[in-house]
Amino acid sequence: MKKLVLVLSLLPSFTLLAQDSEKKFDKWPEDICSLIMQGVGGYLSASDSTRKMGDEEGAQKLVQVAADYATIYDVVCKD
Repeated sequence: MKKLVLVLSLLPSFTLLAQDSEKKFDKWPEDICSLIMQGVGGYLSASDSTRKMGDEEGAQKLVQVAADYATIYDVVCKD
């Protein structure tokens, strides 16, 4: 239990250190960013269709992929 408390108390400091060394990326070209957003929309649409067919697990996986692509968009396409 003591080890768990120690790890949980040190974890935020490691996160802050990682953020300090974070590199700034150049913004990607608009055409690539547009394709990424189209991909996000496509995965969300496919997720909706999958959910309507009754496959909740498959739909959740597709939503996660869309979220991953949205994170990539946030990092390399936004100012």
